[in-house]
Amino acid sequence: MLITGGVGFVGSNLARRLVDAGAQVTCFDAFVPNDGAELFNLDGYLDRLRVVRDTAAVEGQEVLFNLAAQTSHVESMRDPHPGDLTGWLWTGPIEGIGLDQRPRG
Repeated sequence: MLITGGVGFVGSNLARRLVDAGAQVTCFDAFVPNDGAELFNLDGYLDRLRVVRDTAAVEGQEVLFNLAAQTSHVESMRDPHPGDLTGWLWTGPIEGIGLDQRPRG
């Protein structure tokens, strides 16, 4: 499972729950300054999951939780794609997924 924004507040809490449930978790984060991505959010879990900054982590993932976001509305209006990583993730890995490919509940 891949969690974009996985080192921020919401993403890290999801990552902890999934690891506790036995999932193999990869947390992708662009580590945009002042947006909440802090490794201490995953204290006690860093040896049980992967934290990556490389967009190649998207390949081969069957489940994607896209929680990548800027925490400041004002900053998101000024610079909607900081470092270009967040914008790529929003469109790249989910492009072309049809209704027949989505998980059924």
